[in-house]
Amino acid sequence: MDYSIVFSIIAIIVSGASAWIAKRSLNAQINVSKNSALIAQTALNEQRIADNEELLTLYGIDPKHLSNKGLTSAELVYIWSDLRQGEIFHRIDDSDKNILTEYRKNFLDNQKVQIAFSEFIYGNLMSKSNYTDTIKCYVDKQMANE
Repeated sequence: MDYSIVFSIIAIIVSGASAWIAKRSLNAQINVSKNSALIAQTALNEQRIADNEELLTLYGIDPKHLSNKGLTSAELVYIWSDLRQGEIFHRIDDSDKNILTEYRKNFLDNQKVQIAFSEFIYGNLMSKSNYTDTIKCYVDKQMANE
């Protein structure tokens, strides 16, 4: 029996497996880089909005309307930023399980957070997703109980 053929076949299999593992590793590294860039750019944009509330008009939000709802632009940007952090966590976790932690529930129990999310953030500053739908369901229940 010619063992060189067997060893050649094994070498081809190992080489193919190595290439597959390297490709998966590269894809994971690209994903981490994209998420890191997104996080950094989002934080920068949120700071710009906090520094210049007129930028909210680009999202169709009138700063006077915020004031009428008892919110400042700084509060809106903070709430938005906090909720985005949760969204980023779930995105990086790559999980469809959008379970609200006690921290998140305590945050969402605040009336200003509920108003900000319902009227300005959901479907506007944050796209509708499994994560935001989970928050909306919780906030809607809380607001109905008040």
